[in-house]
Amino acid sequence: MTEDIEIIEGFSRRDESALSQAQSKYGQYLLSIASRILHELPDSRELSEECFNDALYSAWNLIPPHKPEKLSAFLGKLVRNHAINRLRSERAQKRGGGEYSVMLEELSETASSSSSDAEERLNLSELTREINSFLKDIPKRERVIFVQRYWYCLTVDEIAEEQKITVNHTQVILSRTRKKLREHLKKGGFSV
Repeated sequence: MTEDIEIIEGFSRRDESALSQAQSKYGQYLLSIASRILHELPDSRELSEECFNDALYSAWNLIPPHKPEKLSAFLGKLVRNHAINRLRSERAQKRGGGEYSVMLEELSETASSSSSDAEERLNLSELTREINSFLKDIPKRERVIFVQRYWYCLTVDEIAEEQKITVNHTQVILSRTRKKLREHLKKGGFSV
């Protein structure tokens, strides 16, 4: 944690060595996030590296004024967003399948919306709070599996292997967790 504080302070001072420190400490972690999202695209390795570099550049521009409490989560979110945007851009040019598309389809049943884009953006922070509240209240194993699937974009097979359970059991846990989330969001006033 002390090292993270030093990195954040380095970004604040515009000390370029902070970029090297962040790259050294979080490079593999950030590249793995981007790679999981972009793995099905041609040149996915290069695209993942671009998203990684874009994330560091974004952090350089965002710190300050932001001072993240947890640097790994902050950088992870940045690289994830860059990778998702890159995937959307590539998909807009060429439609296709893939794990990310399957994952989004699974979640679309949980939280759909008929509201306008502006209204949707206004409700995003409330939705984020509701999802975080939901995740805090569910058992750890369900939370880990849910986050592995919908944050880190692991396949069901990868999750099953890592959790040492069957693929079917993993699918059942994900299905039940999505159903619980849907009910939680309904209680929170979100149209589902």
